Amino acid sequence: MDLKYLKHALFYFFTAVLSLILIYYVTYHLFDGFAQTIVTQTAERVTQNQTLTVPAYLFRDETVIYSAKKGEVGHLVGDGDKVASGEGVAQVYAVVNPAVREKIMALDERIALYERSNAISGVTSSDTSVIDRQIARLYLLLKDAQNKGDAEFLSHKQSELLVLLNRRAILTKTVLNYNDKIAALKAEKELLTASLSSVSATVASPTSGFFYSRLDGYEELFTPAALDALTVERFLSLISREPGEEESVGSAVGKLVRGYEWHLACPVDRALSERLSRDTAYQVLFPYNEDEQVEMTLSRILSSPSSDTAVLILHSTVMPDGFDYLRMQTINLVEQTHIGLRVSASAVRVVSGVQGVYVLEGSYVRFRAISPLYEDGGYLIVAEDGLQERSDGLSWLARYEEIIIEGKDLYDGKIIT
Repeated sequence: MDLKYLKHALFYFFTAVLSLILIYYVTYHLFDGFAQTIVTQTAERVTQNQTLTVPAYLFRDETVIYSAKKGEVGHLVGDGDKVASGEGVAQVYAVVNPAVREKIMALDERIALYERSNAISGVTSSDTSVIDRQIARLYLLLKDAQNKGDAEFLSHKQSELLVLLNRRAILTKTVLNYNDKIAALKAEKELLTASLSSVSATVASPTSGFFYSRLDGYEELFTPAALDALTVERFLSLISREPGEEESVGSAVGKLVRGYEWHLACPVDRALSERLSRDTAYQVLFPYNEDEQVEMTLSRILSSPSSDTAVLILHSTVMPDGFDYLRMQTINLVEQTHIGLRVSASAVRVVSGVQGVYVLEGSYVRFRAISPLYEDGGYLIVAEDGLQERSDGLSWLARYEEIIIEGKDLYDGKIIT
């Protein structure tokens, strides 16, 4: 065999193999660089509330107002209106006509809905994004309540959705306002009221205070006196009791609330109560009241060695306009408010024991450390400047950096072409 020929053959063979390997290497990396999908999300600063969702029971100084005569009741003042001692709050009509009364009550609800629809402040006509987010969020809440069979929540939130849709119509100039509808409904109500026959009695307020027409039968149970003597055991017994009768002699026409102070008693797991502090002001959100936010002070925390339940006692002297003081409702108590950068949980990596994310800096992939403040489901809130100085040469994630939320084979220094 020709040795020289063999050497040449082996040389060409290995050259061809090396060429193929080189071609494969270059092609792979070019294909990888062009073919892989990189999806980023901007690191934005957000404010996120960490809330505790709990049931709440309302305690107020309430007195039921009765009429000496029975019949159809027409209220002279609106819910939440302040009345003076001796001021007329209702009229009782001699002829009992439940059908007409029901129509009047329905008209009152429609009038209140349109009046709330007219009340728009802080939103410009060119910006519907705020109200659109409210509508989208409420839609999800209603869908969740429907799945859970929560009929009471659906009933209360249905009118809220109508109010939001009506307000959007005003913002988009589909309608100017609902003044004409309100006037027409009030005129219809006056005609129906006039058909009830003559007034047999006018009911006056026994003292000054705030008038409310709706009764729930718990006015004599959830009192300041009961609250002062409340223990965990008494509270659990109280919420299991049936409401009292709304009528005694004659007919109940409404109730009077004396003073501005109102209280909430909230049963929670005793371990959860230990995260809160007495004599501290907390922001409380009311989902049944269009997420109205009220500052309330945690005045007491009731606990018992024989129970895993604790009771939070919150109070406030703020009385929001149009607020629905439901006896029993769910609230969201804001434990903490976190301000930081929002990061998708799917983007978080641990590299050399450091928790962080990859960001796209021009054409380069860079690793950034993060300091989580709060985590909820699919995202984290992280400190904008980190919580401490770094000695490992890494940088903290900064605002407006492009976080890579989709990408493969990521590493610091990788070039994305």
